[in-house]
Amino acid sequence: MDVTNGIPALDAALVWGGSISVLGTVGTVAWRVVRTVTRFGSRAGQFLDDWYGEEERAAFTPGRASCWIRFAGRAG
Repeated sequence: MDVTNGIPALDAALVWGGSISVLGTVGTVAWRVVRTVTRFGSRAGQFLDDWYGEEERAAFTPGRASCWIRFAGRAG
């Protein structure tokens, strides 16, 4: 089966165009996966900071108690 159209320049342009399209698609998918994983990691970090509490840091905001300590304060 002959898959050429008989015009070598057009064949080359179609191959290059297809290659660029595939590479662009793969790059976009990879970028979205990395962005999603990064956002999930950031939110997981925020959740864990809230769950376990944060230590007090000099020249920054005061520390926060963990969820369990805050829940115990409301139960009393």
